[in-house]
Amino acid sequence: AAWMLAAALIAGGLVRGRATGRGARLIAVIGAWGAGFLLLHVVTTVQVWDRYLLPLAPMLALGMGWGYSRLATAPAGRQGLLAWVPGVALVLALLVWSPPALAAATGGLPIGGDHGAYAGLPAAIERVQSLGGARAVLYHQSLGWHYRFYLFDDVAAGRVELRWFPSTVYLADNAAKTPYPPVFLIEPDWAALPNLGSHLAMRGLTLTARGVFEHFRVWQVTRSPAPPCDWCVCRPPAAQLDWPRLLDDGDMRTLICTETEDKHR
Repeated sequence: AAWMLAAALIAGGLVRGRATGRGARLIAVIGAWGAGFLLLHVVTTVQVWDRYLLPLAPMLALGMGWGYSRLATAPAGRQGLLAWVPGVALVLALLVWSPPALAAATGGLPIGGDHGAYAGLPAAIERVQSLGGARAVLYHQSLGWHYRFYLFDDVAAGRVELRWFPSTVYLADNAAKTPYPPVFLIEPDWAALPNLGSHLAMRGLTLTARGVFEHFRVWQVTRSPAPPCDWCVCRPPAAQLDWPRLLDDGDMRTLICTETEDKHR
């Protein structure tokens, strides 16, 4: 309704300007500026966020004011519906724009491009912090900026290591080469990672769910338990032997000479 009212005011101003023979140079400049602004965002890689459209707000206000002023300058004594247009437009403007203005003034109007898409992210990050311990790895693809904000102190102190991944294959391969520390991933429901489980399974890894927080699911990448075998040794390794002392003097001299020749090569 707000956009329809704005369009009606501008259209009424154009009709009124033609009827009185007045030029519409101002609205032409405003329209050209707005079209150029939108075209710039279309042909470039500027991110589509609500706040980037704010420069259009004053131009839209000028256009609506221009249209209302044209309608309000109707000849005195003119009868009919046109005489009631300025008053009706003013009442409609107050009825249509007052509720969202009051909601925005009290912080009740969502501002930004997500409109709730990031609900639950702080709780998911807190879950990773509680499970990560002294050090953890957190993979990210589309939430890097958010992690650097929420985990600024943890990243600076080395408690959390952020790793960006371009694909699920890269994530699985990199996680397979990271036996320690614990590895976590926060998956948004609006940016699902298909085939991640199968890529991890081919490398002996599994996804373990650690919690769901509105639009986000916390995963931990764990290693699949190895099957029992008769040749496995399930005990701490023995103390490392000081093997050079087990060699006699002749063998030690041969070893030293061999190492020296290898270095010169």
